[in-house]
Amino acid sequence: MTKIVVVLSGCLLAVGMTGAVWAGQAENSCVQGELKALGYYTGEITGKIDPATKAAGDAYVAYMTAANPGWQQALLSPNEAAMWCKQLVADDPKKMSSFLEAAQGSAGLVLVRGLSVEGPTLAAQPYEAVFDFYSLGDVNIKAACFAWNAKDDVCAPLPEGMKKGPIRISLTTGRKGDYILVGYVKYDSNGKKFVSPETSFRISVE
Repeated sequence: MTKIVVVLSGCLLAVGMTGAVWAGQAENSCVQGELKALGYYTGEITGKIDPATKAAGDAYVAYMTAANPGWQQALLSPNEAAMWCKQLVADDPKKMSSFLEAAQGSAGLVLVRGLSVEGPTLAAQPYEAVFDFYSLGDVNIKAACFAWNAKDDVCAPLPEGMKKGPIRISLTTGRKGDYILVGYVKYDSNGKKFVSPETSFRISVE
């Protein structure tokens, strides 16, 4: 496994590719934003598939099924959010606001599925994390970036042509304490530079 190592403020970051899958807030927010733009969802963009969001999804499925014979789509759930995010835009792109696309200001965008830490987290000892993302449209992903308590960002360049995760991250935190580990992606699209939505995971280093 190829690894990239970055050292900053006593934290060691090593990145390599693997095959885990995680769901995250970004596509949940995408679904909520698109359903809100269509008038099915009226709540806040929380990044959670709550009962109100599921009800909005059910109403959308009922309408699309009645208006388009043969149209089928799985009911909305956290596990189906990534598919819904893509499908809502594909179903009627002229009417969609494309919540995340508008937020990024680009025809291409990167969605972050999630970040999770595996096993114990001990000071000065490596611990494993999985960071997952995927891209839509024409994007050139440049780097995966991480921060502890949203400070001291470190970025690791990703292989040329990479379009999606997941990547496995070996992290070492030099100090004990409670942290919020944040992950995001830097990428280019249409000649401009962009930053993906963030995902986070709370850790306690002993």
